[in-house]
Amino acid sequence: MTPKRLALLHTIKISKPASINRLANIAGRNIKNVADDLKYLEEIGLIERKKNENKTAIEVNYDKISLEIAV
Repeated sequence: MTPKRLALLHTIKISKPASINRLANIAGRNIKNVADDLKYLEEIGLIERKKNENKTAIEVNYDKISLEIAV
């Protein structure tokens, strides 16, 4: 998990952007890079996408992530 992806999760949780474009604007990042990161975050189950009209809203439905690694 990169710092930029963690920052996106935090931004989604706090700002609840109505679209990917709005998220990219809030984050101050290129929309293509944000879209790529969102695709990855969705693949690993950390975000949900909700389609409304012509926009895709992104949701984070938790407050923290716990990671446990066995060695």
